[in-house]
This record gives sequence, structure tokens and C-alpha cells, in this order.
Amino acid sequence: MSKWGVRKKIILFSFLQTVLIFLIGQVGYVSSTKIEHQYSSLINKNVPSLEFSNEMFLYYSQTRIALRTLGLARIDQGAATRAIKNVQESILRFEKSDSEYLKFGFYNPQQKLLYEKARETWEEFRKVSENVLTIYLSQKQSDQNRLSEIFLQICPQKAEEFKVAIEALSNFHRRDIALKARFASNASSTAVKIEWYLVLIAAVISIGLGATFMASITSELSSISKELIINSDTVSSDAHAITESSSSLLKSFLGQLTSLEQISVTIKGIQVMVNKNHEKFKDAVNFSSFSRNEANIGMRSATDVLEAINEINSINLKFQDVIQSSNKNFSEVYKLIQEVTLETKVINEIAFQIKLLSFNTSTEAAHIGEKGKSLAVIAEEIGKLARISENASNEISTLLSDSASKINMITRENLQKTDEIIKMASCKVEYGVQVGKESVATLEKNVKNADRLSINLEDVLLTSEKQTLRINEITSSLISISDNVQEDSEQLQISSKIATSLEIQVRSLNLISDRLKKLVYGHE
Repeated sequence: MSKWGVRKKIILFSFLQTVLIFLIGQVGYVSSTKIEHQYSSLINKNVPSLEFSNEMFLYYSQTRIALRTLGLARIDQGAATRAIKNVQESILRFEKSDSEYLKFGFYNPQQKLLYEKARETWEEFRKVSENVLTIYLSQKQSDQNRLSEIFLQICPQKAEEFKVAIEALSNFHRRDIALKARFASNASSTAVKIEWYLVLIAAVISIGLGATFMASITSELSSISKELIINSDTVSSDAHAITESSSSLLKSFLGQLTSLEQISVTIKGIQVMVNKNHEKFKDAVNFSSFSRNEANIGMRSATDVLEAINEINSINLKFQDVIQSSNKNFSEVYKLIQEVTLETKVINEIAFQIKLLSFNTSTEAAHIGEKGKSLAVIAEEIGKLARISENASNEISTLLSDSASKINMITRENLQKTDEIIKMASCKVEYGVQVGKESVATLEKNVKNADRLSINLEDVLLTSEKQTLRINEITSSLISISDNVQEDSEQLQISSKIATSLEIQVRSLNLISDRLKKLVYGHE
């Protein structure tokens, strides 16, 4: 057990206490179960059996009293009737209580013998009672003499026998109840004593085990306390040394960090100047590139303009062809209009012939009379259509004549105007071609000059970029060194804080060791 830890010892101690408590509880449970069984038997069997045996004796007594009432001299008819009714009801109640008594059964052979004796005497008494009622109700003189004999001899004898038997049964139940109650009481007191003995034994065992375990735990805690004090002193001295070393290193790193910051500030000033020059050269290169691009754009624009002028010239020629083709089309339209005019004249002649024919038909219809009315109507309608056709033909002729004259006039005007426009456009196109060629030549010279300037500026910009890269590398190196120094100083600060915290924890550990020593030994 000396190799066991405190946790295992406490668990073992708790387990043993639990086993003892379980044993005490088990003994108490068994004892209480037995006592409960005894009391349950008393309540569920013995007591009800005694109650029903008492009820049977009560109903016997009521029957006996009612029979004595019938045996009185000079009893009136109403009292006799009530007495007979009471006898019958008492017998029925007795039988009911008897059946209830039998429901609980027999738990003792002596009980069964006593009950059978009581039942036997009751049967005899009941027969005597029923015989009395039969004789009393018959009202015969010979039966009345027999009734007097029963009242004076047989009935008291049977009643006394039943009384002795039922009292013996009731006394049996009373003795049994008292015996079982006494047994249950003794069992209860015995169980209480056993539980007290077990509690005392468990207390003694718990105190012994507790003292053993506490002595073992106290010894171990004492050795742990001593080791804690020794180790805390060692750790405290080491933490103090680490704190002093960290402080000296931190001062050295802070001095280096200040020097690096001054160098970094100087390098940053140089870097700013180089960056400004670099930006200016970059702007110059960008402006040169922009100028060159603009010159290229201007040259392309001039070339495009020259090409556009040439296209305009070709379009002008095509337009001249289109105008001439349009004039030809107008001439053909004019010819078609003249042909349509001739056809219209033919239509007019046909309309005139139709009108003449309509007139002749109307004249013939008038000669015919009534039969020619429909023909006259048709001739009149044909005449109307002929007139309408003639009017339409005249209108078409007029419109065609006007259209022909207008087309002829438009054709002449178009020829005149297009000739003037084509001549003017040709002159402008020739002048535009000459100016465009001169502009293209001038812009080509500007583009070449811009290319030379751009190449020179790009060389200068490349040199400036190399200087900037070198300065950036130097700055990065200084920043890296500064960061490393900063990180080292931060680590030293953290180490210093840890060492300080360690000293504080060592002091706290010393206090805990003192408290543990006080807990173990009970003194400072």
C-alpha cells in the first residue's frame, strides 16, 4: 500500500466506507422487511379475522335478544313482528360476516378447529332459532307448549355452547395478535441494536482506516513540501540570474537598434532623392512615348485622310456614272409616259364608241316598249361607265403630260448641277491629295526625332532604376537587420518577463509550501 498514490488510497477508503454503509443498510432492510411482514400479517389477516369473529358474536347476541323478546308473556303483535324481523336480519348478517371471515383463510390448525367448533354450534343455534320462528308463527296450542320448552331448555343450552365456541375463537385471535405484535416489537428492537453495533464497528474501522491513510498521506505531503522548498530556492536563484543577464543584453541590443535607425534614416533620405529623379525621368520617358505615339497617330491620320481623299475621288467618279445612269433612266421613263399617253388616247376612242353604242341601245329599247326597259337600264349604266372611263382617261392623260414635262425639266437641271459639282470636287480632291502628301512627309520626320529622344531617355531611366534597386537592396538589408535586432530585443524582454514571473511564482510556491507544512504539522 505504500506504493499507492493519494488518489488510490482515498478511493480505497471511500470504497470500504461504502461497503460498511451498504452492510448496515442491508441489515436494516432485512430487519425492516421482516417487521413489515409481521405487521402486514397482523393488519391483513389477524386483525380482520378478530373483527369478523367479534361481528359474528355481535349478530349472535342480537339474535339471542330478539328470541328472548319473543318468549316474553303478553307481547303485542307489533313487537313480535319486529323481533321476528330482527332474528332473520341478524342471521343473514352473521352469515355474511362468516363468509368474509373465510376469505382470509386459516393460518393455524388450531384456528381451523376452533372455527369448525364455532360453526357447528352456530348451525345448531340457528336451527333452534328458525324452529322457534316456525312454531311462533303457527299459533297452535300444542306448538306453544313446545315453544316454552325450547325457550327454557334448548335455546339457552345451544346459545351457551355457541358463546363458548365463539369466545374461544376470539380469544385465539387476540392471543395470536398479541404474540405477533410482541415478536415484531422484539425483532424491531433487535434490529435497532444490531444496526447500532454495526454503526459502532463501522465508525471504529473508519477511524482506524482514516488514521492509517492520513498518516501515509501526511508523510508523503511532508516529503513533497520539503522537496518543493528546495527546488523553489534553486529555481529562484536561476530566475534571478536570467533576469540580470536579460537586462544587460537588452541594453546592448537597444544601443545597436538606435544606430541602425540613424543609418536607416540617412539611407531613406538618399532613396527619396533617387526616387524623385527616377520619377522625373519616368515622366520624361512617358511624355516622349506619348509624343511619339501622337506623331504616329498624326501620321496615320494624315495617311488615312489621303486615302479618304482618294476614295472620295473614286466615289466622285462613281457618282458621275450614277448621275448619267439616272438621266438615262429618266429618259426611258419619259418615253414610257409618252407611250402610255398614246394608249390613253386609244382608251378614249373606245369609251366614245361605248357611249355611242349605249345611245343606240337606249333608242332601240324605247322602240320596243315595256320589254326594252331592262335593256334601257343596262344601256344607261354602260353609258355611265363609258363616261367614267373617259373622264379617268382624260385625267390620266393630264397627269402623264405634267409628269413628262417635270421629268424633262428635272433631267436638264440635274445634268447642269452635277457637271458643276463634279468639276468643283475634282479641284478640291487634287488640292487635298497634295496637302496630305506634304503632311505625311513632315510627320515622318517628327516620328523619327521622337524615336531617338525616347531611346536616349529610356537609357537614362534604366540607369536610374538600377540605382534605385541598389538603394532598395541596402534599405532592405538594414530593415532586416533592424527587424532581427528588434525581435531579439523583444525575445529578451519576454525572457525577462518570464524570469520575473518565475520569481513571483517561486514566491507563491514557497507560500504554498509553508501552507502545506502548516496543514501537515499544524504549526508555522
